[in-house]
Amino acid sequence: MKKLILLLAVLLFAVDSEYIKEHSHDLVKWHLWNKKSFELAKKEHKLIYVTIGYSTCHWCHVMMKESFRNPEIAKLLNTLYIPIVVDKEENPEIDRYYQWVYKKIYSHSAGWPINIIMTPEKKVLFIQNYIPPKDIYARKGFLTLLPYFAKLYKTNPKKIALISQKIQQKIDSKIKIEKVKNPLLKIKTSLIKNFDFHYGGFKGLHKFPEYNKFKLLLDVYLLTKDKKFLKMLDLTLTNMAKSGMYDQIEGGFFRYTVYDDFSIPHFEKMLYTNALMVDIYSQTYKYSPKKIYKKIISQTIKEFYNKYYDKKTGLFYAANSADSPNEGDYFCFSKKEIFKALRNIPNKKKILKYINFDNDGNFEEDKNHIYFELNATKPKNLNLFLKNLRAIRKTHNFPFIDKKKILAWNAMMSTALFRASIVNSEYKQKAIKLLNAIYKNFHINNIWYHAFVNKKETKANLEDFAYLLRAEIVAYEYTGDIKHLKNAENLMKKSLKFKEKYWMMNNSFKATIDEKSYPSALSVLFNSLIDLSSLKNDFNTYLFVQNELKNYPLSLEYAYLAQAKLKIKYNEYVIKTSKTKPNFPIYYPFVLWKKTEYNYYQVCDIFACLKRSENFREIEEFFEKIRY
Repeated sequence: MKKLILLLAVLLFAVDSEYIKEHSHDLVKWHLWNKKSFELAKKEHKLIYVTIGYSTCHWCHVMMKESFRNPEIAKLLNTLYIPIVVDKEENPEIDRYYQWVYKKIYSHSAGWPINIIMTPEKKVLFIQNYIPPKDIYARKGFLTLLPYFAKLYKTNPKKIALISQKIQQKIDSKIKIEKVKNPLLKIKTSLIKNFDFHYGGFKGLHKFPEYNKFKLLLDVYLLTKDKKFLKMLDLTLTNMAKSGMYDQIEGGFFRYTVYDDFSIPHFEKMLYTNALMVDIYSQTYKYSPKKIYKKIISQTIKEFYNKYYDKKTGLFYAANSADSPNEGDYFCFSKKEIFKALRNIPNKKKILKYINFDNDGNFEEDKNHIYFELNATKPKNLNLFLKNLRAIRKTHNFPFIDKKKILAWNAMMSTALFRASIVNSEYKQKAIKLLNAIYKNFHINNIWYHAFVNKKETKANLEDFAYLLRAEIVAYEYTGDIKHLKNAENLMKKSLKFKEKYWMMNNSFKATIDEKSYPSALSVLFNSLIDLSSLKNDFNTYLFVQNELKNYPLSLEYAYLAQAKLKIKYNEYVIKTSKTKPNFPIYYPFVLWKKTEYNYYQVCDIFACLKRSENFREIEEFFEKIRY
């Protein structure tokens, strides 16, 4: 037995995934998601247990310590099941699919880790996110679940078939698609109904930096010219910038907060979160040029170049862990440290109140996370205090960084850097450099790869191509370089190959429209195909996307997909000119910039050209008059 565990550990160490390497220290004899594992389950007549997570996930580490290194639970998994571990960042197609399955069953999103018990034929019998070792409240633990399903599989195949059949019916159930006469009215109503007018963001116990919905707020404002929606977005972005979701010491956003006031986060900083937040703060800055937005954009970019940038490849790493070794250790401060930072500062009490200091700790015992009073005036000497804390933090152990480089996430950052050039023109060159690094590192011998730490093994999926296509369109707008438009056309062709009977993420898994963490591959692809068809006057592609969108619902739940539907309904325009793209605002959400030889400005949609003028103010007025 010890030899077998050692052999499996060696095999796990041989993979590139940091998450799977972490599991090599478990007592569970983990297998990988491959044909051999499922054939072994059939041969031994065992169920499959799958856990999907990632190396910087706090609750994944909790389950690892509580259960996968628990001798009793490990014995059950090793003897009764074929246990499989999946890195969701290396295999997003597997994760996205089972997140979708979870949502179909429970009508709400899951999160990580996500755990599945299934037959060797991949028929789902049970799916849950966090599973405790023992039963707690209404939640069944491993010690109950594992023997129950294993026994059922051996003794009652009819019940197993019934359970899997009922779950499969839910998975196969079609999303109801209503005919919506006024899409904008429906979206406006949903935004208002679900918005938290006290703290900002959208209702729910946990608060996520939901780029999809924030962008929709901006779109609706620009379509309607109704300032209420800009105020909603401003409230959200301003409060997030002052809150515990943002690292007030060094910059950068955490993945989410556990309370509705944005106060206490889990302390992972994800590349995708920060790329998308730089993106939306930059886009909003055009219409609401607040100093705090400029600070957030610059500080976040600086933080990611300081700690998450690989100079050798020119790419960004995936994320940091929340734990070092306990959750928040690096990011939080003890009472002693806070008073040390306040030494020689006269207005101590005002600062302590402003940062939500608690004698007993505002996060855990003797741990204080720094976040600001949302509606209070910034006290004097705050910057000096924060500078002192920054020096103290250097004595803390920085958490583990997963040095995985992911194509889609780096493409997100390239897009964000282009848009951030509104506050600093130097970011445009950084965006171009990052885009070049993506081609150099992920495109080898005419094969595109998805992610790597050292090895390039997993081929790129639909998500990678969709986000890179988006980045190339943005690059073309900001540079006018025809190379980026040609690259976008090539990426479109590659993306369309994923359309079979269904849209596929790769050869094995269907693509979904789930937007749990960031816009889905399909949502990004449909938006980008509309953009490219508008730039190229490609009416066939435009009609293709228009027909595809009829298969999906209009819903705030799929906010980035809703953007594509609004583009089709209310028109996307292209400004054709020899001038470069300006960084001042145009008051319409769906406007692209196309480089031509014209010494004037021409506004066109996919159907016709509508306005021509040498005076750009007349072009601005054209868009300002559009109201829906």
